[in-house]
Amino acid sequence: MEPAEKVRQIAVPPEARALATLPRVDYADAFLVEVGGIRDRTPEEWARAILEDAPESLRRSLTLGWSALGLKLGSNRSDRHVLGWEVRRSTPDHVLLGAGSRIGMPAELLVKRQGERLLFSTFVQHENLLARAVWAGVEPAHCPIVRSVLSRVRPMHPFRAAIEEWDLDAVRSLLSEDVVFRSPIVFKPYRGRDAVGAILEAVSQVFEDFAYTREIGAPGAPDHALVFQARVGDKQVEGCDFLHVDESGAIDELVVMVRPLSGALALAEAMKAQLAAAEAG
Repeated sequence: MEPAEKVRQIAVPPEARALATLPRVDYADAFLVEVGGIRDRTPEEWARAILEDAPESLRRSLTLGWSALGLKLGSNRSDRHVLGWEVRRSTPDHVLLGAGSRIGMPAELLVKRQGERLLFSTFVQHENLLARAVWAGVEPAHCPIVRSVLSRVRPMHPFRAAIEEWDLDAVRSLLSEDVVFRSPIVFKPYRGRDAVGAILEAVSQVFEDFAYTREIGAPGAPDHALVFQARVGDKQVEGCDFLHVDESGAIDELVVMVRPLSGALALAEAMKAQLAAAEAG
């Protein structure tokens, strides 16, 4: 689907405007985004996919632009911020992000489920003449930038969706018969759907507080990277699943890297014990 069909600007729905918490809304817009698998992510996860999963150059341009407009941004990546925007409200229906202003132009971003589509809205307040003048200069470029950012949004990779549910039958169905698993946490490559399925089942028993934090790879591309964080006992780990798919779309290679070293060693020991127990059983 072409971006022009995927992203459509609409009048701001009254129920969306009512979710803004700014004392006054002087500017508002709304876009509907066609995405598959909308129920695979919460609105906050969609907001992170839109902003934090964008290419690094685009993320840098956005944060520099917002800062130049006087917006007060927080941490780029944290539980309470999405690319610097404070999470002011997060529900199963919507997430509201906000940023204060050094020049009197606070703003909010809304990501909301709208049937089987995503609604993305921007709300801006002008507290003084300076803010009004600045926004007048920015407004012509604002909507094209939003449309461009939203056109990059894609559905969650099915491997990610299956792993996050630990639906191991669904995971196995995505693997090719001769899939290969490689990782420093195991002592040899594992080959074949059954062998790799057993590895992933062991992983599901070892990891705690597992969550993917970022997804990299264009729709239809053969290579994808899924960044995750988890805990093994009292050790925190960060890692990445590197997937390669064959011509039929089945995963034929899975490479898993983790850090820091202390977490990788803890994971290796836990995996060794889990696999030994599985073989003994």
